[in-house]
This record gives sequence, structure tokens and C-alpha cells, in this order.
Amino acid sequence: MQSGNLSIVIEHEGFSLLVDASGSPGQALRSFGIDPLELDAVLITHGHCDHTYAFPSLIQDMVIGNRRKPLRILGNGY
Repeated sequence: MQSGNLSIVIEHEGFSLLVDASGSPGQALRSFGIDPLELDAVLITHGHCDHTYAFPSLIQDMVIGNRRKPLRILGNGY
């Protein structure tokens, strides 16, 4: 049995939003056919570590992938 924290991708009319960053987000996104270099925004719902701990990994994945597209980072201030 595998268990992990939940991150969600919302796609609408060509816009993609990753909600929270847990696990191995770059790898998980690619496994669902989503290119992390093409994400438009990341929303961190709150500051608990289970919602934020993989955010640096996601950014590093984008740096290694030579991302040039702007990335919106959204949060609620907590």
C-alpha cells in the first residue's frame, strides 16, 4: 500500500494550477502527462509542511528543465 500527501492540478481553458506541493511533484505531474515546465501557477493553501515541503524540489526541477515561462506563486499569507 502506498500513501502520500495530496496535490491537485486544475486545468481550465489552457491554464494549469498546481494546488500544494507534496511528494515528488515534477515526477508526479509527468506521470499524468503534465509538463511541469508548462504550469501557470502554484497555490500553497497554507504553511503546514505537508503542503509545502516539495515546493523547492518543484522549483529545482524547473531550473534544471530551463523553464523560461513566468510562474505565479499564490498563497494566503500563512
